[in-house]
This record gives sequence, structure tokens and C-alpha cells, in this order.
Amino acid sequence: VDECVGAGMLRFEAPAYVFRHELTRQAVLSGITPGRLGALHWQVMDRLRALPSTMRPYARLSEHADAAGDAAAILEFAVAAGDEAARLGSHREAAAQYGRAVPYAELLDADERIALLRKRAHECQVADQHEAAIAAWSQALDLLRGSGRDLDVVDCLLGLDESYFTIGDNSNGSAFIDEALVLLEGTGPSRELAMTYTLRASHYSRISRFREAVEWALRGIEAGREVGCAEAQARSTGTLGLNRLYLGEVDGVEQIREGLQIAIDHDEQDVASRLQQTLAWVSQAQLRLAEAHEQYEDAERYSSGRDLHGHLLCVIASKITLEVEMGRWDEALENSDDLLYVRNTGRASRIEPLMAIWLIAARRGDRERAWAHIDEATRYIARTQHLGYQGFVAVNRGEAHLLEGNIDAIRDEVLPWYDEAVALGDPDFLNDLAPLVWRAGLIDEPPENMPDGPAKLTMTGAHREAAALWAEAPAPYKAAWALLDSDDELDLREARALFERLDAPVLVARTDDKLRSLGAPVPRGARASTRSNLGGLTDREAEVLALLDEGLRNADIAARLHLSEKTVGNHVSSILAKLGATSRLEAVRRARDLAAAG
Repeated sequence: VDECVGAGMLRFEAPAYVFRHELTRQAVLSGITPGRLGALHWQVMDRLRALPSTMRPYARLSEHADAAGDAAAILEFAVAAGDEAARLGSHREAAAQYGRAVPYAELLDADERIALLRKRAHECQVADQHEAAIAAWSQALDLLRGSGRDLDVVDCLLGLDESYFTIGDNSNGSAFIDEALVLLEGTGPSRELAMTYTLRASHYSRISRFREAVEWALRGIEAGREVGCAEAQARSTGTLGLNRLYLGEVDGVEQIREGLQIAIDHDEQDVASRLQQTLAWVSQAQLRLAEAHEQYEDAERYSSGRDLHGHLLCVIASKITLEVEMGRWDEALENSDDLLYVRNTGRASRIEPLMAIWLIAARRGDRERAWAHIDEATRYIARTQHLGYQGFVAVNRGEAHLLEGNIDAIRDEVLPWYDEAVALGDPDFLNDLAPLVWRAGLIDEPPENMPDGPAKLTMTGAHREAAALWAEAPAPYKAAWALLDSDDELDLREARALFERLDAPVLVARTDDKLRSLGAPVPRGARASTRSNLGGLTDREAEVLALLDEGLRNADIAARLHLSEKTVGNHVSSILAKLGATSRLEAVRRARDLAAAG
């Protein structure tokens, strides 16, 4: 042992020696025969379990029990390790430890199995592992039915409702909440009753039935207050405020803030994260985009610091959508790649980054990449037939069809969701869907219940006023579209300049076509987007290529263009692929050859 310590392989951490590096530990373990290894794990476990309960390293005990194949010890130590992790707010670790115990749950009595499954379900839900959460809730529910423990049945039903919604599956509709209300009928006040009212309010809010949402949120607040359930009070207060905003009552924001404060005061972290996101979304809807971006970053820090992994991914996804709207497309692409392929998020949080990649690809003319991403997102929401998910994807698919001139597809795929938004009076989707179907020539004027704002202004001919409001937000792409709606040559030239700055050649070409239709001259000459057409490069790729020609490294290019090295690396890879080059030098030479050829 002394030699290993001297060689730097081990260090002493009372009351035991530990490997200094995990790779060293794994290398040593790989050289031990399976039989001998199992015996060693059992011996280490036996030594560690002899420690006083306050000193036992339950996570290590759980690992050794698992490796030794000792089912009883796995149940003892994995559950204890999960409880410890949950208490410390390490939700992914807790979910993993409970998951280690679940295969052996049949060795427990019914009550202990139910307790384990409910713990596993809750921690998986927080950790964005909703399929696993659904499996655990369902198993617990099967054990509870007919037991007379109706409040525990309700708790499982509410958990199932939340997880199914989060993964984009509303095929069960309101069945879980309906069953919960039947079970609670005639019972006295309880946390379960307060939370059922709260989730009923959320259901109505999701399907744009704002008055019913307000009614049930008020019930949730009162029921939560009666039993001291801060979770129900905070969440219902936030839902109340949001739906009052939808109904045009301006003090709704203050109620959302009130709900957030209740959650923070009572350390209801899940609700606090939800309501931070809600406030950011409200700022976004009210065209205070810079403020919204700061609020999303605050929510990201809050969720990350508390291992609220599911909420963290949702925050990042929402921030990506905002960055697209703000014209920060390179940031949005970088964050989308991170969320999709580094963090490997689940399907609910994949939709917004997929849409971001799709939108930018479509606007920049990469049709193949665009449709691959939007089709994946469409598959995720196949089991969710309500405006919240389907409307969002319809807006994005609709823009793709509009850019390609496929009006029949807009009529088939987008118009039904527009009609749904009109019927429900949903202001957010009216602002997104109405201009789209109007630009496709499927409606002549905004619907009567469309809210005032830049989307309505451009549909009624006030294009410059609409563009000014979008620019102030700032939402430069929407500002450019409002100017593109105009027949004024100066407006169109301004739109063109905005599209050029966004590196959106598809929209530049669309603007040029409209200028030609008006008999106006189309700008020619040495602009970046014309040069970037060599080899099909985008404007940004052309900038990167020019700096490669100067011999700059990725880090230098990143500093010059105010991008991350990862984004520059992505651009370089794209340049090599488009020019058919295998090196940076070859790419520069090929570009020169293309330029010389005319």
C-alpha cells in the first residue's frame, strides 16, 4: 500500500485508501478474474457496512453490492443511497440509485415496493427521464388499485399526467385528472385535492381555455391554502396570472411573480423553476426580448444549481427559440447542437432545437437538412393533438412551405391549426399563424380576435410601423418580413439589407424577385452574399473562408468574428464539405479557382 501511495496511485481518505484516478481503479479491476472480483466487492462491502450508520458511504456500498450480486444488499444500500442523493438535491443520482434497486423490488413487501417505485418515478421526472417515470408510476398504480389508499392512487395519476404531457403525448387526454377527481369526490381537504385542482387548471391553460383555467386555479389556491400546500398555492397562482394575461388583464404578471415568491419562500424548487420560465416567456411574448434572454439565463442558473435537469433542458430549449427570434442564429445553432448531441436531451426538449436548426437551414437554403430536422420534430408530437405542440410545429412547417411556394401544403397542414387558434382566441398562435396563412393568400385580413401588435399591423398595411416594433424588440427577421410585405421600394431595400445581415440568402432572393416584379433595379456587385454563392457557401462561411486565406487558426477566427471556437469549427467543416476539400489550404485554393473561373 505504501508503494502505491508513493507512486501516486492511492491516497488516504479516512477511514480508507482510495484510488487517485478512476481510470487507474478501472484498470486494476479489469485485471481481476470475475470470481475473485465478486468476492473482493463482497469483502469491501462487508467492511464498509460495519461503519457507524452516519459514516456509511451508501453510494459506494450500493456499487459494491451490485457488483457482488447481493440482491438484499442492493435493496438496502441503493435505496439508502437514493434517499441520501434526493435529500441533497442530486436528482439524477437518486434516480440511478433507485433504478438499481427496482429489479429486485419483488423481494420487498407491497408497501415497500410502492414506496420505492414512487421515489423512482419522482426523481426520474425531475431528471427528464419521463419514460422511466411513467413505468414506475404505472407499476406503483397497479399495486395501489383496490388497496383503499385513494390519496396515493391520486398521487400516481397526477405523476402520470405530468410525464405524459412532458413527452408530448396527450393520447390519454384528461383521463388521469378525471379519475383523480372521482376518487377525491366527497373527501376532505388534502394536498392531493389541491394538486388535482392545480393540474386541472394547467390542462385548461394548455388547450387555451383561459376562463376555465382561471376558475380551477382559484380552486387550487384556496385548497392549497386550506391544507398548507405551498406547491399548489404557488403553481396555481402562477397559472392564474398567466391566464389572466391571456384574457387581457395586465396585473397577471404580478400574480406570476407572487407565485414565484411563494415557491422560493417555501423552497418549492420545481415550481420556482417553472415560474421563472413563465416570466421569461411573458417578456418574450410582450416583445421585451433582451429582458427575456436575461430571465432565461437566470432560470438556467437556478435549475442547474439544483440539478433540476428536466427544467434546465427546457430553459435551454426556450432560450434557443428566443435566440432565433433575436437574430442570434450562430448562438442558436451552437446551443442546439449542444442540447441535441452533447446533452442528448429527451424528445420534449428536442423540439425547439430541432426547429431552430430547421428554420436557419431553410432560410439559408439547405433544404435537405431543414426537412430532416422538422420531420423528426413532427414525429415527436404525433400523439399530441393540441395547439401548444402542433401549432408550434405548424408555424415552422408553414414557413418552409411558404419559402418553397407550396401553398397546398400550407392549406392542408397549417390552416386547420390557424382555425383552431381563431376558435380558441389564443393570442400567441394567432400572432404566428395569421401572418403565415395571409402571406400564403389563404385569408385576406386578420381575424377579429387577433390582438393588436406588429403582426396585425403588417396584415393591415402598416408595414413600416410593424417593422419598427419588431426591430425595437429586437426581432430583425420579423422586422425584415414586415418590410417585405410592403410594395414600397425603399421598404424592400431595407428588408433586403436586414436579410443580408442575417445571412438569409433565400429571403434575399425572395426580396430581389419582388423588386424585379415592381420594375426596380436589384443590387449587384461585390457584396458578401454574392461571393458566398461560390461553392454554395453562406455569407458567414465566406467570412470564415476569407480568414482561413489569411492563415488564421480557429481560435483567431473566433476572436475576430465574436464566435465560439466550436461554431468556427462547424463552419470550417461545412466549407470543406461544400468545396470538396480535405484540408483548409485546399479549400482556399478551390475557392480561388472558382472565383477565377467566374
